[in-house]
Amino acid sequence: MALIRTINTTAKGKQTQGFTLIEVLIAGLLLAVVMIAVSNFSTTALSNSSKQSKRIRIETAINENMQLVHQADSILTLESIPEESRIKACSNPAEHLKTTIESPSELAHVPAPVIIDAQGSNIIQRTIETGSVTGIMMVTYVFDAPEQNTASEKRMLELAPNFQAEC
Repeated sequence: MALIRTINTTAKGKQTQGFTLIEVLIAGLLLAVVMIAVSNFSTTALSNSSKQSKRIRIETAINENMQLVHQADSILTLESIPEESRIKACSNPAEHLKTTIESPSELAHVPAPVIIDAQGSNIIQRTIETGSVTGIMMVTYVFDAPEQNTASEKRMLELAPNFQAEC
């Protein structure tokens, strides 16, 4: 967009240079429209950045918790299980791993990930299930996505206890 300079001739025949009032008003109006558009883009970008930051925090917490569950599984060996509990542990290894992970008194305890929202509640719900497939433990993480167009999301981890091969 280029502004055209006009040359006006006065009644005495002298030339004056400048913009007419209408040209200045149109240029001001165009500048205002562009500034409003840039402002809207900036606001949208900041909003998306905030939502992306929340998503990164949630995904990081879930991934770290999954790694801790894997670590707990590798720590739990048949030799680390007390001898009087080995038969029970070997009869249902997934249930024993679940109990170990959920029990705060155990060496391989893994607390659920915690991210608190504005209302003071935890965003991520973790559930650990066994029994649908023998010898497999399912860890499910459910959370509400920070984006408005996405509802609830799940991340799932299927895990076969390492020590069950030694049973």
